[in-house]
Amino acid sequence: MQSRLDLDEGKIDSLRKLYETPALRVTDQAATALENRLQRTLLTTTQQGLGVREGTKALRHAFEDEGFAPEENYRLEAMFRTQTQIAYSAGRENSLSDPAIQEILWGFEFAAIQDDRTTELCISLDGMRRPKDDPVWKTYTPPNHYNCRSTVIEIFDEEDATPVPAGLKPVEGFGINFGRVFADSISSASELVTT
Repeated sequence: MQSRLDLDEGKIDSLRKLYETPALRVTDQAATALENRLQRTLLTTTQQGLGVREGTKALRHAFEDEGFAPEENYRLEAMFRTQTQIAYSAGRENSLSDPAIQEILWGFEFAAIQDDRTTELCISLDGMRRPKDDPVWKTYTPPNHYNCRSTVIEIFDEEDATPVPAGLKPVEGFGINFGRVFADSISSASELVTT
């Protein structure tokens, strides 16, 4: 293309500098508007307790209202399931932090849905029982990946802990306890819906 336009490298750099900043600003503004819209939609659908079908439909409308139209529903479904799981995890962590519950809570058992969509990570964690303060829960409390359907079940009677499976590696972008990260922000997030 450079030979067709007969532009030297200096002219190309000048044009890039001239147009790059406004172009990036426009895309940043569009991305920010879309992200804000999607966050509000996800928060609202979670508060309303919508199922996957209704939540996915609400996300599609949010994308379309901002001028985007994802073609594959599976992406919207993965986004909805993952964000709902994160919100659920935060709410659960918030309720479990009650001192009366902490006094009687021994720990958790990891429970994975067992079917052909279950990841190797969740299969290997399934059935693991560990005390509530075990460091494993900082890394492997669901969601552990996109579309994660696993959960942890509270254990109130002291039990024997089972070993942590060897060779675990968190999925990129996960590997944290979202419930602990977001538990304190539940009330502030609720305010976003009303504004």
